[in-house]
Amino acid sequence: MSAHEKEHATKVDAKRPLVVADVLSFEGMAFLVAYLYESTYTIAQIITPITKIHDEGSTLSDALHEIVRVNFNLADPIAFDLYTSSDLLIAETLASPYILGQLKDKSETSECQRCIDHPYIQEALHDLYVEPYREKRKAKREAKRKDRSIFRKVGEWIKEMFRKARV
Repeated sequence: MSAHEKEHATKVDAKRPLVVADVLSFEGMAFLVAYLYESTYTIAQIITPITKIHDEGSTLSDALHEIVRVNFNLADPIAFDLYTSSDLLIAETLASPYILGQLKDKSETSECQRCIDHPYIQEALHDLYVEPYREKRKAKREAKRKDRSIFRKVGEWIKEMFRKARV
């Protein structure tokens, strides 16, 4: 067997992990839903909000790398295939040399939609992510309103002091 044939046989035997991922919306929040497969077995199923990924200072590409690395206990990055029907994921992973992304039809990534449509998962997402996110946004709005109120009161106090000084 020649060196070329040995190299070809090695490449045929080497199988990369497959990540089927999509960015889906649930109750006004965007979630990254990803399935990790190896040799037709499901290794992992991950659902995480996009806001959490961005709050950590990470990108979707980094999040997908981390999913594969953690589930395969690897220190170094590994190349993997990505099937997605999301233009956002394709755009964010184009620069990565380890992600071989392919844009697929929604029917080929339907497990992601089925996952987020499951009632138990919806309840968990609502309790873990959606409700705390809404409460945090409401608290921020209240804090801004309070800050504006304090600022307005200080401004009114200064105006009153100038009026008293003129009289």
